[in-house]
Amino acid sequence: MDSKGKYETVHKANVRYEKDVMKNYQPSQEFLEKKAEQASEGMAEYFSFLKKNWTTVVVEHKVMEEKEAQEMVWQMWSKEKGVKTKKRKISKPKITIEQKTPVSAFLIFQKEITEKLVEMAGVTLSNAEVLGMVTERWKTLDQDLRMEYEKRVEGEV
Repeated sequence: MDSKGKYETVHKANVRYEKDVMKNYQPSQEFLEKKAEQASEGMAEYFSFLKKNWTTVVVEHKVMEEKEAQEMVWQMWSKEKGVKTKKRKISKPKITIEQKTPVSAFLIFQKEITEKLVEMAGVTLSNAEVLGMVTERWKTLDQDLRMEYEKRVEGEV
């Protein structure tokens, strides 16, 4: 048996064992009492805060529904107690290919000529065909025109 097969066999055995253990698991009475005490302390504190601030929130925001009022009171309590709530991740700005690759004379030429080639062909061309045609034209391009593209690169940088 190869190492992957051995790993899978051991993994399956561990999963079965864990399921069997969890079926029979019963937390101790001491643990359950401690958790209940912690929960009741936090809940009593929250409900007293809710009772104190509910009216204020509802009066200030007359059009608000009950669920919105509850959410607002919860946010107020969370801020006061320093309870961490889930925050939305701010996505980083995506870097486009244009930002990654430095501008070159060929890229400027390619961008301009591709549009013209597609129009002139009148037929749908694959990217490889278009790129091949652009490359051929670049190779046969007059030196004076190439220099113009090079100057444009210097102007953009």
